[in-house]
Amino acid sequence: MNPEDMRVEGVEDGEIVRLVSPVGEVLARVKASARVPRGGVLFTTFHYPELPANALVPAVLNPITKTPAYKDTRVRIEKLKR
Repeated sequence: MNPEDMRVEGVEDGEIVRLVSPVGEVLARVKASARVPRGGVLFTTFHYPELPANALVPAVLNPITKTPAYKDTRVRIEKLKR
């Protein structure tokens, strides 16, 4: 996550947050990276079982590419209550 977006969202590097989409939610550890663009863009991989990112993606395929909506799934970040 871009450090400026982290500041706006009030989250810290290493913090566990809940990512919520219209179809699911997962817990994820925030990692600061200036390589991620500012403006609400998040990046995660969907290759590892530690973060089942596929749970966030609708089960609808792009009609042209026949692939899931990995690049345009909207999520919200929720801080976990301590």
